[in-house]
Amino acid sequence: NRIVQNKGWSASTFNNVTLRSYDSPDEFFTNPYGLSMAEITASSLLKVNSSGHVVEQGTTFCTFNKTGLKLNAKIHKARPDVNCILQLHTNLLVSLATLKCGFLPISQQAIMCGDVGYHDYEGFEASDDDDEICARIVKDLGEKSKLLILNNSSVLVCARTVEEVWFLVNMFMNACEIQLTSLAAVGGNEDELIKPSDEVIEKARTKIEAYYRDGKVQKTDSYSVVWRVGEVEFELEMRQLDYTYHNTGYKYKTFS
Repeated sequence: NRIVQNKGWSASTFNNVTLRSYDSPDEFFTNPYGLSMAEITASSLLKVNSSGHVVEQGTTFCTFNKTGLKLNAKIHKARPDVNCILQLHTNLLVSLATLKCGFLPISQQAIMCGDVGYHDYEGFEASDDDDEICARIVKDLGEKSKLLILNNSSVLVCARTVEEVWFLVNMFMNACEIQLTSLAAVGGNEDELIKPSDEVIEKARTKIEAYYRDGKVQKTDSYSVVWRVGEVEFELEMRQLDYTYHNTGYKYKTFS
């Protein structure tokens, strides 16, 4: 939450985050509705089950984003591989979500994001038929995609860990900026953009999938560390927070 705030990616209190509980796969930690990302602490998180009942209130009297929790719970149920979900609404990514061309694999950052799903805008999900809307969103996410662009609205980032979500968000936001800047430079003419071949993209994504599956091992004579996706980059961000006296309590792999 604090990293999202520091990056300028928060949207008042409308960002929605869920993290599956390691103790119970049907329960999730989520951010209190009414607090900014800068105000949220570990103790203020709510623990809620998939039925929308609060298991642990945390230190505030805040409720949670009920529509967001309903959608995320359905994604968590349909995708056992997804333990963390983050929804973002920045102007940059919403600008990209308005383009008919969609998210283009024209940069290494974009290719690192893997396959991306799309869902057509249906207005605010909070309505009498929001169960049906949620079901359609889950279907459009699919079985493997980790990112879903909700056209004209936002993006959902889904992954196994907080660190992997951070990695994907960072890649996606950078790729959005590259794409919008590149399109502006060529007057919006998509044909003027250099695109890697389908063969090259597939080869790169095969390597990415292996990295997602196996992690990256760093060895010296005295130690061996397995780095999963995003852990190196996330540790760097957490160190910046600790250097500014946030006292995150994060357990680092970089230092003993």
